[in-house]
Amino acid sequence: MTKVETTKLLGIIGAMYQSYQVTDEKINIWHLLIKDISFTHAQQALVDCLKTSKFPPVAADIIERAGVIRLIESRMEGSLHDCTGNSIVIKEDGRSIYKD
Repeated sequence: MTKVETTKLLGIIGAMYQSYQVTDEKINIWHLLIKDISFTHAQQALVDCLKTSKFPPVAADIIERAGVIRLIESRMEGSLHDCTGNSIVIKEDGRSIYKD
């Protein structure tokens, strides 16, 4: 995700919650935390948060929900990936390992 996309997400939060101030510092911190997530997944996660919470989301909310969205998509595609795109293999005994 680009910093411009991060700014767009925070702008949406600011539009929904009038007391939420979007600052350069907030943009930089959020971007540091969510830059490895695709904008599409982050935007879907934000919409989910806005639909279900009365309070502005924090970066952890977006990261968690984006990971769930990615997991659901991966299962639909027949493979698993964590929120950073690493492949995960589920062994027969139920243990998961990262694939090279």
